[in-house]
Amino acid sequence: MTKKKLFEILKNKKLNYVTVCFIDPLGQIRGKLVTIDKIIKSIDKNGSGFTVALPSLALGYGDTQVEISGFSSEKDSFGDIPAKIDLGSFRIIPWADETQNLICFLELENDYSKFCSRSILKKVLHEVHQLSFFPRFGVEIEFTLLEENSTSMRENNFLDLKTSTFESSYNLLHRQHEQKDLYHELCEFSKIMNISVEAWHEEMGAGFMEVALLSGKDIKSADDAILVKHLIKQSALRFGKIATFMARWNNDADGQSGHIHISLENKKNENIFIKNKKYFEQFILGLQRYSPELMLLFAPNNNSYKRFQPNIFSPTKNDWAWDNRKVAFRAIKGGNKRIENRIPGADMNPYLGIAATIISGIEGIIEIKKFKEKQKITNLPVNILESYKHFKNSKLAQKTFSNDFVNFFSEFRRQESLIEHGLITDIEKKHLLEFS
Repeated sequence: MTKKKLFEILKNKKLNYVTVCFIDPLGQIRGKLVTIDKIIKSIDKNGSGFTVALPSLALGYGDTQVEISGFSSEKDSFGDIPAKIDLGSFRIIPWADETQNLICFLELENDYSKFCSRSILKKVLHEVHQLSFFPRFGVEIEFTLLEENSTSMRENNFLDLKTSTFESSYNLLHRQHEQKDLYHELCEFSKIMNISVEAWHEEMGAGFMEVALLSGKDIKSADDAILVKHLIKQSALRFGKIATFMARWNNDADGQSGHIHISLENKKNENIFIKNKKYFEQFILGLQRYSPELMLLFAPNNNSYKRFQPNIFSPTKNDWAWDNRKVAFRAIKGGNKRIENRIPGADMNPYLGIAATIISGIEGIIEIKKFKEKQKITNLPVNILESYKHFKNSKLAQKTFSNDFVNFFSEFRRQESLIEHGLITDIEKKHLLEFS
């Protein structure tokens, strides 16, 4: 989008404010309302003129502060990071009033860009394009609708939460009848926001649903994954509900995934997996070899690992098979021959999860001589501390994301996991309070 085109949009909409946002390491949208004058001045300065609070990069869920040297510790300055607008990222916010119904993405500048997950994916795509590989990727995201609000959940201490509607996979009679207004809003709003949705459907579990996004070859496809989660949460709130993307929110519920579908194309937009069987095989071998090292980007929370259980369609090993939903990497035949990475949970940061999927597979192709034999099938990491060790020591992660990012992200997730590990759970009370 050009400056001229953007100015026309701003003028025609007669806006007072625009929402500018950035994506934190956990994949949460953070931002603020900014005046149109500020937007115009920023664009006139080639997109600069914004700042992002440095400590916000190291805030966990619920804004728990994680102290990491250089970012958020008491001895640091708590400074700001320069950021710029991505002119091509503007989207309409259909639920906002007429004074501020546009949203755009900021990207960190200078040396801080290596901590910006959106910039990381753009860098990975650029480097892969230089090798004449053009990944096509799309995400399927699962979520659960709860008949709750923030107040009711807290009053019940987050226990005995009620789910929306009847339990029946792909059922059109009950859920789409009971939730027809919400369905309608999600369909209409996703279209207004230019989110490329392929389908909405019910999954196996009470209140359990999935949105499938169309694949694409640029940053928009990852933006779609972030924005559709934002839309779902916003629409749920408007209808007096809570939408959760926890990897596993309840012991009786299946895990919630964020599966990544990926194929490779050449400069002629031809599917390389169809044209070159060897490249297809090597891409899978790369996924098998490197996904354990990059597991922290697919499963970034303690809760993420509660999803990897037998018999709930979540992988526990780095295996693959044709059209099998119980393995880590499901190979799919047809005109759109592709691979489905089934490891990521719905709680992943899509930019980092997509980047990790791409580089794992591409590395398999680049290192083709090293993969003379079938990759050994091994167990995936079983907890976040195991993933932390793998990621911290991964040469591929260090080469792709920089040593600074690897150290920052791994330490960030390690510290928050230790905070969570120290909390007393209701299960502990149930098992130990009376009998220990």
